[in-house]
This record gives sequence, C-alpha cells and structure tokens, in this order.
Amino acid sequence: MSRPSSSTSSSSGSGRPDAAPSSRRAAVREAAQVALWFVVALVVADIVLGLAFAFPQDGDGRGASALANYLDYGRSIEGKIRRMVGPTDAQTAAMARAGWLGDHDDLPAHPAHAGPLVAVYGMSFAARVADELVALDPSVTIRMVGGPGAPLNHSYAAWERDRDAHDAAVVVLGVLASSLPRTLSLTHMTANFEAPSPHSYPRFDWKQGRIERTEPRIATLPQLRAALAGATAADRQAWEAWKRQLAGHDAFYDRFVFEANASDHSVIVRLIRRAWGQHVFQATVAATHDAEGFRDDLGVVRSARALLRDFAQRVRARGRLPIVLLFEDRGYADHLSRALAPTLDAADVRYVATGRIAPATQLGNFLADGHFRPEIDQRIAQQVLETIREELPAD
Repeated sequence: MSRPSSSTSSSSGSGRPDAAPSSRRAAVREAAQVALWFVVALVVADIVLGLAFAFPQDGDGRGASALANYLDYGRSIEGKIRRMVGPTDAQTAAMARAGWLGDHDDLPAHPAHAGPLVAVYGMSFAARVADELVALDPSVTIRMVGGPGAPLNHSYAAWERDRDAHDAAVVVLGVLASSLPRTLSLTHMTANFEAPSPHSYPRFDWKQGRIERTEPRIATLPQLRAALAGATAADRQAWEAWKRQLAGHDAFYDRFVFEANASDHSVIVRLIRRAWGQHVFQATVAATHDAEGFRDDLGVVRSARALLRDFAQRVRARGRLPIVLLFEDRGYADHLSRALAPTLDAADVRYVATGRIAPATQLGNFLADGHFRPEIDQRIAQQVLETIREELPAD
C-alpha cells in the first residue's frame, strides 16, 4: 500500500496557518482605517466649530456668543493678549488698559469737601466699599487706585508709587483672600489665564529679615505694545526676556498655557489647554491654601505680614491713618483674618475683617459674580467710617 503524498499533507496543513496572519492583517487595516476616519472627523469638526463659533477679532470681544466665549477660554495667554493690545490705546481693549501702575493726575489730590480725603488701594471689593463711603458721608473725598483682582503686591506697589501725589488723611489698603496666592505672580496674565489683563506689578518676598523686591521687565502698556509688535530686535528680545522672567519668578507661569502657536486655531487643543491651565492654577493655589487655611510653604503669609507692617509704619510716619480691609470671599471662610489679623493686632493697626460682618461661609452674602451684596458693602463701609471718625481728631 502506498503512503499518502507528503505534498498533500503539507498543502492541507498550510492552509489553516496562512489564514490567521491574513485575518490579523485585515483587522489591523480595518482598525487603521477607522482611526484615520476618526482623526479626519475630528479635524473636520475642529475646523467647522472654529469657523461657526469664531471669536470676534476686536480686542473686547464684543458680540461673542456664549459658546464662542467658552471655546476661546483655552486660547493661549499670549494669543489673547496679542488680540487685546492694538497699536494705539483707542484700538486696545479696556481690560488691557486697566491695572497698570502709573501716575494718576486725574484723581483728587486734596479734599473736595469738608471731610477727609481717603486714598484707597485694592481691587473691586475695595472700590465698592469706597463708593459706599461716599454714599454714607458725602463730605468724604475718595482717591481710588486699583486693578482687576489686585493681589496685595499690586495694591502695596500702587500705594508706594502714589503716596506722594496726595495729602489723604486716611490710607486704606484692601487684601482679598482669593488673591493672596497671587502675590507669587508678576502679572494678572498668568494668575487669571481664562480672562487675563496684561498689567504687571512687582513681586515681594520676605527673605532673611527684609523685603526682597522683583520688578517686572515689562512695566507699562507702551513697553508691552512694543514687545508684542517686535518691530526691532530689541523689542523681540524684550518679549523673550519677559517670558524667561515669568518662568523663573512667577509661580503661575506655564509655557503650554502661556505661549501662542498654531494650536491656538484648534478648538480641541484650546479645550485641552483650558483643562491644563485650570490644573496649573489650582495646583499653585493648593500649595498656598487648603481646607485648614493659608499655608506658608511658599512664603505668601510671611511676605503679606511684612508688607502690611511696612505699609502701616510708613503711613503713620507721615501722620496719616492706615486702615486695612481683610476681604474674606467665597471658599476662604475666616482664613485671611486668621493669617493676618494677629500681625495687625500686634502692630496696633486698625482693620476691618469682613468675616465678622458677613461670614464667607454664608453664600447668601454674595452676588452671582462673587462680590458682596450691596447691603454688605454698606455695612463694611459703615465700619470703616466709624473707624475714621474715632481716629481722626475732630475739627
């Protein structure tokens, strides 16, 4: 009996092994095609969304829809600033003109009525209280110098620059709890990336028994405008030097969040950048504050205490009354007062802590935009006014 041909056995045996690699290759090709079409669909959707909900090119973004605003939040900080800053002030967004430290010749330098001139330095919380002071006592004249969300280093620097420009009998310095971590920044840009204002300010750190000051390389709007335009090599170098300084001295700076590039045109990348930007901001704040109160790992409390002592001492040396406003806003309970009030008490500095008037844990004390309700502003102003009347000698 003859044996079966080996070739027959080989042929029948090889048919099945060849089928598996072939099916795997087909599956890989199919997966690759699905992935390719998915990427194509994402790109098309990205382009369509970008065109359908394009953000207006004017610096103020007037007319932008809610969705256009939402999709633009993740644009790089530099991309937003370049859009906001035009070649002239008239072509520059109002937000980009706000907050710069400078001279204020347009503000009252002397009392305009029978009451005192009160110079106020701070953020919108302080400005609202200043308005209520005048409403309560029209004899008071207000000189208000501030900036959007101004941290203590901005307010202190504003007072220091402005102190010789007026004869105010009362000098008020506002400190906002949520802005205290931003004393680690040099500019509003990095500390508020979703809606940045480009103004800058010094950073102050308490080191080896003294206040160490870091001046921003770009300190005025004209300097920023020239650096962004980059008309000369020096201008371009100024912009790069500014970014290097932020990388080394601004705790909120992140290169991916800050620097503009082609990815600004992508809706998807902007969404990713926004999520990362929020992570960077929250991580930086978490290094300075937690559920128990302010932490001093990065020196924000030490520096704030030093600035307040210096402010009060120098204001008193001129025969004027210093008053500190400690604004406890949502999410901070009484943490600001716990961190700073003992220093003010030890130095016998008059202050108003809003937590004693309207606890930050009671959300009904706040408006939807985060500010105190008007009646709370009025109660804070009333306490400031009573402090002034107690401390200033009667005529």
